[in-house]
Amino acid sequence: MSAVSLNTMFTTLNHFVNTVANGDEVIVRGSGFNVLKQPVPHSKSILELRYTNHSGTLLLVAAKIGKVIAFTWQVYMGVAPIAESDWVPLKTTAQSRYTLEGLIPGHYISVRVALISAACTSDFCAPVTILII
Repeated sequence: MSAVSLNTMFTTLNHFVNTVANGDEVIVRGSGFNVLKQPVPHSKSILELRYTNHSGTLLLVAAKIGKVIAFTWQVYMGVAPIAESDWVPLKTTAQSRYTLEGLIPGHYISVRVALISAACTSDFCAPVTILII
């Protein structure tokens, strides 16, 4: 039997099992085939907060997307601000990393960032909240 006809035979059998099973994994496994899960797309977060070796200090890291020339940082001392006016402007930097010092351990802090390019300024990203240690 040639490789082409063997491939055609298994492809036909695979289509038949998928049609009969209609999404039922038990039928697929019972036929001798393995169930393969489709990969889930993973999108990388724009903002990451990292602990440092010093208590009360966080490293803020923003992703460089496109031709970003600056980053505008905002903070809120707590888990989730109620109003937009609760966000406190922190700093605008040319670097994608910023060290935030002097934080009180045991409290929560929320941070968000907007990316600035020559074309426009993005909306602020979804806030990231972390417990200060």
